[in-house]
Amino acid sequence: MTSRNAAARRTGLSVVLWAFGLATTLFLIGMWGRSVSTDHSALEEAFHAVAQADAASDRIQEWLAEALVAGAVSSDAEGARVAAAVAQATETDAVVDGVVSALVDAALDVPGSNPEMDVRRALDPLSPVIAAQLARGNDAATEAEVAVALDRVAAIVGASDGRMEIASAAADARGVLTRVALISATSMLLAGAAAVALADDRMRMARSLALKLAVSGFTFAVVLRLGAWAVDPSGGRAPIAAGGAVLLRSNGGVLLVIAGLGLAVVGALSAALVFRVRRRRTLGMAPG
Repeated sequence: MTSRNAAARRTGLSVVLWAFGLATTLFLIGMWGRSVSTDHSALEEAFHAVAQADAASDRIQEWLAEALVAGAVSSDAEGARVAAAVAQATETDAVVDGVVSALVDAALDVPGSNPEMDVRRALDPLSPVIAAQLARGNDAATEAEVAVALDRVAAIVGASDGRMEIASAAADARGVLTRVALISATSMLLAGAAAVALADDRMRMARSLALKLAVSGFTFAVVLRLGAWAVDPSGGRAPIAAGGAVLLRSNGGVLLVIAGLGLAVVGALSAALVFRVRRRRTLGMAPG
């Protein structure tokens, strides 16, 4: 009976240690991911890197051409010509920066901001460029018509409710990652408590679990750095890769803080173990 209980105890301990390891991994992923999803500077840098892609320039042209034609400002061919010319204009770079900033504000749900109006305001510098290009093609448009075209571009960028699609996606990601972090943290605590309860030496088991958390945190931080290098080793190989590398490199400090806390617990428990051993030795040497 005793051997059966010991075997069952060892099996249970193996299971809860596996559960603790899985929960630790999910906890680190959830904490890091949520930190990234709320990091304004990291998201903006990543979006700026992606915005340098030719695909982004093509999308700007498509949106503007579509808006000019839909607003009856120009024909299909003229709208495509004007859009291509505007995309090559020097003012467009600043506009892209403004749109990216608006997208990031929407993604992070910046208090007091109106994402749809921010995008429209960012497009304002294109008004004289569009008007000049239309006039060059003998297809002059009034300021009101150009404004309507830019309103349509802002509407194309935004979602149907006036909410930015990226804001919705980022909010969903934050919600999922927050739930992952909370559920995994709870699971990690429960599995850790079960492992301590099943262990022969509970203090040593607690120290071992804290050490696992610390090692996992440091390991994950290193893996992210290596992943960022693997995605974009040359530092600008491709815009999409550069954006991904920016995100992978960001917010590693969260993992290091968690690892540091784990090491602090390890240190405290190690000191307690040393004190316990010395106390036992002292009591053993005391005269009976």
